[in-house]
Amino acid sequence: MQLSVILLLVFWIVRMMLEGRLVLKSNLLNLPILFYGLAISFYYIFSTDKVVARNEFQRMLICVFVFFVVANNIRDRRNLNYILSAWLLGSIFVSLNGISSFWAVKNPANVLTSLFSWLAGIFSSIDKWLHLPLREFFGIAHYGPNQRPFATFGNPNFFAGYIIVCLPIFFSMFLTERKRWKLLFGLSTLLLLLNLYFTATRGAWGGFIISFLIFVTLYSKQVGGERWQKFWKGKLKFLIPLLLIFLLHFGLMSTSQKYKKTIEAGTDKVHQILTRRTERLLIWRDTLVMGLNNPVGVGIGAFHIYFPRYASAELLKILPQDRFIVNYAHNEFLEIWSETGLIGIGIFIWTIFAFFAQGRLLLKEDSSLKSQKILTLGWLASSAGILAHSFVSVNMRFIVTAVYFYFVLGLLASQCKREIVVPIDWPRALKLTIIGLVFFMGLLSIKGIVKPFRAHKLLTEEVSFFEQKEVDPQKTIAALEETVKTDPYNALAYYRLGWVYAKEKNWRQAVKNFELACRLNPELPGARNNLGNIYFTLGNKQKAIENYKKAIAINPDMIDAHFNLGYCYYTVGKLKEAADEFKKVLELDPDNYKATIMIEKMVQ
Repeated sequence: MQLSVILLLVFWIVRMMLEGRLVLKSNLLNLPILFYGLAISFYYIFSTDKVVARNEFQRMLICVFVFFVVANNIRDRRNLNYILSAWLLGSIFVSLNGISSFWAVKNPANVLTSLFSWLAGIFSSIDKWLHLPLREFFGIAHYGPNQRPFATFGNPNFFAGYIIVCLPIFFSMFLTERKRWKLLFGLSTLLLLLNLYFTATRGAWGGFIISFLIFVTLYSKQVGGERWQKFWKGKLKFLIPLLLIFLLHFGLMSTSQKYKKTIEAGTDKVHQILTRRTERLLIWRDTLVMGLNNPVGVGIGAFHIYFPRYASAELLKILPQDRFIVNYAHNEFLEIWSETGLIGIGIFIWTIFAFFAQGRLLLKEDSSLKSQKILTLGWLASSAGILAHSFVSVNMRFIVTAVYFYFVLGLLASQCKREIVVPIDWPRALKLTIIGLVFFMGLLSIKGIVKPFRAHKLLTEEVSFFEQKEVDPQKTIAALEETVKTDPYNALAYYRLGWVYAKEKNWRQAVKNFELACRLNPELPGARNNLGNIYFTLGNKQKAIENYKKAIAINPDMIDAHFNLGYCYYTVGKLKEAADEFKKVLELDPDNYKATIMIEKMVQ
């Protein structure tokens, strides 16, 4: 996703330099989105937790770029059709992927499952060959049987959010396209609806219903009563497959016990999801309190760090801080308010109003084609669905959904006909220099995009401390025992003995020898760090924290101790303290992949 945005941005800048002009579509969305980008930049510049804020800053900056690149580079219907065609084919692919993973739960040996397993295998081979995380990068790292499919999105909620974005747009294309494309858009709509049902995502269903109602309402006003009746007669062919599916379903329910049990099991699962506890309402209430106490916000990306201060006793009773971490408000509006205060939420609401106002203006234009107006309904309904879904979910916090939201805003803005043209009468040498710099910055950005995927790859390949075995542990232990008998004050021998016992997971002897080493030589940070690791493994996190702190007191630049202390804080829900330790690790080692992953994990 990020790679696509970088490539589009590079294309736009190069196009400007070659054409010698900057072309901006005049629309109501330019100002609020520009101000939102400036506000996010302001918050990042003055953030005291830049390591924590960086991911959120990059996410929002990418969204702003997506809007302006899309809005100002689609200059005719042919360009738009290319984008929609590519989008359609990609949607059919992920829909089949989702259906195959759901199907594989009961029937693993089917054609679709074999196909996608084969593709995943190819990427695995390339992974090993190039030593790069290509499966994760292209979103097919976790393909396999799943009752709640997520296709290439890594999570059923993200997949459901993507479906909500697509459905109104694809349906509007189905209404306006000719035979061949009409069939493909209709097929994709049916496949996406099926996947939406399989994802069992209640917020997504609500978003879909709202987007559907908005589309139907606007469409009925657009075409009028007589045409509305003609629509239902003309599009009856589209509803016939749905009717056949329902008839087949009820027929199988009465004739096939296996099918009936499968559906009943799925229904029970959905019921469990729909009747979850009320912790989300409590999170909303406590987030509201946090927002009221911080009128300018706690800082971008910092919700999870400051929320524990405002978590009520009632919420902590349901979600104990040492067992559950509340990373998000599960409401995009509340989260924007809590992180960026009245400034951020004000600009976001301004953006929403500007979007729907611009859509209304496009629908009123006499010069617009009927097909274009119906597609505008798709943009409006799609965005309404995302916003409704984000009212009860975290999807907009992740780049995949956020980018699609701003992508749709850009698609609508691209249909505006008025343009602002700014000539770029610069010397040819300067333009070529700028193009070269843009390509160079693009390559640097790609390196930054790959970095977290690379970090995950390295982490999966790393052998843990306790899994690294001695070649001949008994022989080593015997030799060290002999050493401490002849030299009972040899702290390093006790340290080495504790290290070998730890590898053998003989915790009692390991602790005993590490403690002796520390008593004989209090300046051994490694012994304290290893004691912390053992106590953490045994579940005594308080003792682990004490030993990590002692190791850091001896050697303030000990990276392992800072990371281990941060991870221990993370597991007990002390996210502010954890973030401080991970920041220290990255100060000492900017390429530390474990700290990079933990900073990312704290908001997932």
